[in-house]
Amino acid sequence: MLNLEKIGQKITTQRKQMKLTQNELAETLFVTHQAVSKWENGKSIPSIEILYEMTKLFNISIDYLLDNSEIDQFSKNKEDLIPFI
Repeated sequence: MLNLEKIGQKITTQRKQMKLTQNELAETLFVTHQAVSKWENGKSIPSIEILYEMTKLFNISIDYLLDNSEIDQFSKNKEDLIPFI
């Protein structure tokens, strides 16, 4: 089950690491600052399209955002990827 509070905390952490305000994140994602506030307070969850845009913006995996894990295991550096055999 999704933990909306945990997801909101991760969004807040990522936004602050990028030194963005809620308004700036909202403008970047073409949503209202009220929507960002609701996400960060665990009152609602972004749509899948917005979640996808966040993964690109924050350079994180969607698994990191939606899972209860604390560490992002995703890397966009292809040297870090393990090839399938």
